[in-house]
Amino acid sequence: MLKAQRQAGYFLDLWHWRSHRANPIGMSDDQMVAEVRGGDDGKSAAGTNWDGEHKQPRLMFDAAALGYKALKWQDVAAGRIDQESVYYLVEGQAVPFDAQAEWTEGDTLPRRFLRQPEGSKADIKVQGKGRWADGHWNVTLSRALDTGHPLDDKILHDHGLYEVAFAIHRHATGGRWHYVSLPMTLGLGRSADIVAEREGRPPGPVPGQVTCFPQSLAASEQQTHAGASDISRGLPVHTRHSVEQLQHYGIEREFAEEIRSQWLWTLLAGLALILGVGFALNMALPQRKGV
Repeated sequence: MLKAQRQAGYFLDLWHWRSHRANPIGMSDDQMVAEVRGGDDGKSAAGTNWDGEHKQPRLMFDAAALGYKALKWQDVAAGRIDQESVYYLVEGQAVPFDAQAEWTEGDTLPRRFLRQPEGSKADIKVQGKGRWADGHWNVTLSRALDTGHPLDDKILHDHGLYEVAFAIHRHATGGRWHYVSLPMTLGLGRSADIVAEREGRPPGPVPGQVTCFPQSLAASEQQTHAGASDISRGLPVHTRHSVEQLQHYGIEREFAEEIRSQWLWTLLAGLALILGVGFALNMALPQRKGV
């Protein structure tokens, strides 16, 4: 039963970005929530740096490449480790831990080491670099609409409508200062709280889409249009019109020239019909002959 629900798409797709665990290598953790919360299949971007068998770290910084084998806790606590520093353990900048090295009080090693994820866990990438500035992070995540992993990821389709929500954890804790949003709708090329369109699409309405805002109205319409005040306040058109009306408006807008041409021909045909009927009746009436 649970497997059938997963196959039918009844689960949550969790994009879990963390500033330390994957951001330095341009990745984000990829998880899902069904009967339990778990990670996608494959190898994650972060492994544990603790060797439980030997009760010591697995890796330390490569002093030959970086000039230090460990961070200093006083520098970490004072914020002297900036974004340009190598504060994370990654291949090429880490070596096996040496317990015989000259360690001093305050030497600090990360709890995690970073690696290139594999499989379904490698689906979400960071565009550019996530950066901390002015009291907040600026991060852009990207993922294929169809990852090829339907049991782990929500497959997104053009003109689809999806529910999304956002959460932020502060102070590196998982249980407190946890801010969550109310659910929102995400539409791919259709009306929603958040409307996404394909990159590179030229500006303007897509087929079947009704776009109405002050600068699209003629000067006279801006004053006479019944919903002009709502439009100027940015209210969506569905507050004034039903879905059925919007469907008709969309067809009328898309085929405006054809509709106008057909109306003109219908008008001319109607006038011709009226004139023809009038002429026929006139010819059918008895003619009075002059005396």
